Amino acid sequence: MAEPIMGLTFEHVWAALQENARQQQETDRRLKELAEEADRRNKELAEQADQRNQELREETDRWNKELREETNRWNQELREETDRRFKELAEEADRWNKELREETDRRLKELAEQADLRHKELSEEQKRLAEQADLRQQETDRRFNELAEQADLRHKEMVEEADRRNKELGEKIEDGYKKMRKALGEWDNKMGKLVEHIIKAGLVENFNGLGYAFTQIGQRVDYARENGEIGAEVDIQLEDKDTVIAVEAKATLTVKDIKAHNARMAFLREWADRLGDARRYQGALAGMIISKQARDYTLKSGFFLIELSGKTTAVTKPPVVKSW
Repeated sequence: MAEPIMGLTFEHVWAALQENARQQQETDRRLKELAEEADRRNKELAEQADQRNQELREETDRWNKELREETNRWNQELREETDRRFKELAEEADRWNKELREETDRRLKELAEQADLRHKELSEEQKRLAEQADLRQQETDRRFNELAEQADLRHKEMVEEADRRNKELGEKIEDGYKKMRKALGEWDNKMGKLVEHIIKAGLVENFNGLGYAFTQIGQRVDYARENGEIGAEVDIQLEDKDTVIAVEAKATLTVKDIKAHNARMAFLREWADRLGDARRYQGALAGMIISKQARDYTLKSGFFLIELSGKTTAVTKPPVVKSW
């Protein structure tokens, strides 16, 4: 037999558990009865709600039918009243329009009569003014013709005088241009010869210092065409057994001079081929005054650049030396 715990025996606990189980069964039974009662009440309420909804729908349909009938009756009465009022307004508008047309016709007739009278008066005044205007125009035309003849005569004299002076001025300008071009040409030739003279002195040493072995130097070398005419002239020419360098000397070196030397080199190559000269032909350009544009274009074209520096010369080798 189990020992009692705090005054409780197994029989006490077992009896309590049995009582608790009985109460739980009673509670479950009661809950089941309440659930069945709730289902029954809900079913009754749903049937009552369906019946009430059906009655409300029937009542609503009846009200809607009565409302439509009343609305149709009101609309019919409104259309009839509107038609009556519209007819009255149309008749009133026709009467007003008739009176307005009659008044307008009367006013237009009065205005037409006044306009005819005014037009007649204006026509007579216009006729008088036109006669006066014709007289003034005739006098104006006569005076204008006289002035035009005088102006034409004066203009002709001025044009002839201007042509004579322009011709004289043009002859003087042209004569001045010719003298200036001649002087510039002479100056350029003199300066070119001076450049040749200055650079020729140390030219062989300058180029041999760049790896060449020139033994000959010539000046004013002419190259003839097949027909015997002079095709090109080289200011200074350096030669050895492998290479010929043609130097063009200018007082002021320009891009035009560089392009001309390029064409000159092409002619020298043709001349050499015609004579069986297999040496390579290269070019150089020299000047007293050389712009940056001319300097860059010379080197870009593959020519040596010879620059004067006091009494000495400096030779610049291009990045790529062009050979013909």
